[in-house]
Parts: sequence; structure tokens; C-alpha cells
Amino acid sequence: MVGILALVVLDVLLERFGFGDNNIVNLSIKVLPIVLLILHGALVLGRRRLVYFVLFAFGVGVLFEIIGIKSGVFFGEYYYDKLAGARMYDVPLIVGAYWSVFIYTGYTIVTSFLVWTNKKKPSISERSSLVLIPFLVVLDGLVVTAIDLFMDPLRVLNGSWVWVNGGDYFGVPVSNFVGWFVVVIIVTGVFRLYEYFRPLHRDTGNSGVYIIPLIGYLGIIISFTSSAFAHNLPDLALIGIAAMLPITVTNVILYINWQIEGGLSNNH
Repeated sequence: MVGILALVVLDVLLERFGFGDNNIVNLSIKVLPIVLLILHGALVLGRRRLVYFVLFAFGVGVLFEIIGIKSGVFFGEYYYDKLAGARMYDVPLIVGAYWSVFIYTGYTIVTSFLVWTNKKKPSISERSSLVLIPFLVVLDGLVVTAIDLFMDPLRVLNGSWVWVNGGDYFGVPVSNFVGWFVVVIIVTGVFRLYEYFRPLHRDTGNSGVYIIPLIGYLGIIISFTSSAFAHNLPDLALIGIAAMLPITVTNVILYINWQIEGGLSNNH
């Protein structure tokens, strides 16, 4: 996730100055966040659990996309237009990869709230209650769905995908966001339960790495805000900022407090 801030801002600038159709540029911008996910995830989760997470998020995301495109269920009626690359039943595989990126980002941001308050993930070895897991999973869903509240109308404008019947939210059906929330909570719900019964007995070496996905999240806010104003959509910018910025600000405040209290010496 290191460098996502620069990548998303670069994406907007390149598109603004007419380089958005360059295949090499597009490929680089699309692939690098996936590489960064692998590097960060291997450090935080370990290689085996990262593979579990990525494959499961990819599989669930693509499955829901296939059902959605074929039936209009979950998200609404839509099809992918300008997204290039290999496809599975009309779903670009890069979409599955980005389900993994977005869900991992949300999962780590929510987990960082535990880190900054010096709490451990719920686990059977700590005899902690399962009650906290649904709360974390709902937060996962909200953090990730907030991204799509900002992203989807912008991607429709650049032709990445098309909503057949439009929708009440800047041309996007509200059912789409319900679908996003459902996909996220399925993935993180299953994974957090797995972590509960099979807790990871290792240390990342520096719990401060949990701040890195938040930098990416902030980069998304900056990128999408710029793009929204470029498309003369100040209302979308305000909604997106209202949905995503409180998460960022709260996390930063807790992180600073954690640092002040000597959080770097605490193991998660």
C-alpha cells in the first residue's frame, strides 16, 4: 500500500493532461496497487493468510459480479465497457483484483483502530468474546462502501461501466452500494472468524505499518475530490468527503495519541 497516495493522484493528473488512454500508463497504475497490497499484506498477515484473504476476496467479488451482470441481482443492471484485460463471464479480472485491494484496505483500517487503542483482535486464545466481530465487520463494510460512494459515479462518467437504467444517486442505483456492503461483510466476516479460531501468533515488527493503508485512503479522497470538481460535481465531492474523511481524521487522532503514549513499544 506504500505509494498509493502518489498513484491515485498521478492517475487523476495523467487523465487530466490527456495520458489516460496510454496502455502502459494505465497498466502501471492498475498493477502497482496490487503489488503494494501483496507487500503490505505479507508483512501484516503473513504470506499464507494473505493468499487466503486475496483469493477469497477475489472469488467472492467476481462471483457476485458475474451474478450481478447476468441477472441484475445484488448491484443492479450494468455492464463493463472500457475496462480492458481478460474477462470471466464478461467480468474483467482486474475488477476481482481491486475487490481484494479495497477490502484489504478497509479491513486493515478498521483493524488499526484496535491497534491504536492497544487492543488485540478477538481470538479464542485470548478468551475474547465473539461479540466484537460483527461490530468490526460492519465497520469494514462501511469503510469500503464509502469508497464506492465516491468512485462509482466518476467511473461511470469515464465509461468504465454503464448502468442500464441509471439510478437516483448520480446515475447509480442505491442497490449497488447495498451489494458492495454485502460483499465486504461476507469476506471480512469469514476472515475475522477464521482469525478468531486460528489467531496469528506473530508480530509484524512494527505495528505502525497499519497507518499505511490510511495514507492510501486519504489519497483516494484527494484523487476523487479533484476528479469530482473537474466534472463539475461539487455535491459528489461533499458527499464523498463526508463519508470518508471522518474515518481518516478519527484514525489519525488515535494514531497520534498512540504514538504519544509510546504505542511503538506495544505489540499487536
